[in-house]
Order: sequence, then C-alpha cells, then structure tokens
Amino acid sequence: MTKRKLTSGKLQSLYRLMSAPMADFDCGTLCAPRNNGVPFCCDPDMSVPLLFRDELRWHRRHGNFWREMPLDEPDRRRLAEQCNDRNEVLALCPGIRKCDRRKRALVCRVFPFEPHCDPRGRILGLVYNYTPEIPCPLRRRRKNIYNPEYLRNAIMFWKEIMEIFPEERDLYIKESKKLRRRFRRLGRRVPVFR
Repeated sequence: MTKRKLTSGKLQSLYRLMSAPMADFDCGTLCAPRNNGVPFCCDPDMSVPLLFRDELRWHRRHGNFWREMPLDEPDRRRLAEQCNDRNEVLALCPGIRKCDRRKRALVCRVFPFEPHCDPRGRILGLVYNYTPEIPCPLRRRRKNIYNPEYLRNAIMFWKEIMEIFPEERDLYIKESKKLRRRFRRLGRRVPVFR
C-alpha cells in the first residue's frame, strides 16, 4: 500500500479552506485572562499541538515557524509514542506573543472542534473536542456564534483528511462512539454543529 502524503499543493488548499474566521470575535479573549494572558489552547503546558508530519516539513520550508517539540518530559514522550503509528508529530510554535495567524497550523484552525462520525465513518457534523486538560470556554457558548462558512469548511476539511489518512476516520469513529455513550449516560444528546 502506498503511503499517502499531504503535498504542498494540498496543504495550501487546506489552509485556504480553513482561513474563514470561526466567529466574529477572538475566542482567546475569553480564557486568556484566567491563564496569565495566554489562551488555554496556546499554552504548551495544557495543549500540545499535533501537526501532520508533512505539514511540519512544509512549515520548515516556509519560514521555520513551527518546530518539533523536545521530548524532555515523560508525558511528552508517552504522547510521542502514541503518535509513532500515526502521521502526526508533537510541535511547538513561537508562542502567542509572536503568533502569525497566517502560519497557524491546521490543528489551531480546527480547534475546539473535531468530526463526529456515524459507525460507518460518515461525518455527521462537528462536535467540541472535550479534552479535559483544555478548559475551553467555547464549550459553554450558544451554537449560533459560529460562522456557517467556517463550519462547512471544517467539515469539508475533515472529509479530505480522512480520504488521505483513513486511520483518522477510524480514530473518530471510535471517539464519536465514546462521546455518544458518555452523553447517553448524562441523559443528553451530543451537540453537533452542521
């Protein structure tokens, strides 16, 4: 089986697709005041960005904005071991003060959402990423604050990623099943964004 890759052209296409603003405000302003001025998702002690390996190589060729994260802590080494079988690598950016929004990684552009799939892998919409380490305040916001173009583009983005990397589809089929089970126990339905 041929190893599939994110080519330079495909990455540029995905970056254009994910350039629509998520909302009409900077969501970092909601949580940064509670975290020493740094949004939770931009704090490497709370959130470790996973870039596609091809994406990290692409960034290095275009200004070295991102770099591979040093594996100097046990938690990071464990996370890196989990990524070995996937197409991702732990990465670091220069930080919020030097963030060039045009160079944000795909993971930055899709957070706090992930795809929600049915058991066959069809994307039903987007759901919040409920990673407990990142207390994202958007999870408590109304559904109608999001730009419909962004939501459509994010769903198209995930469809393309799953075509290139079928293991991503398998991952999100499992995650979606776990999320439905979790919400069922709470007597609630999973909020899905379409």
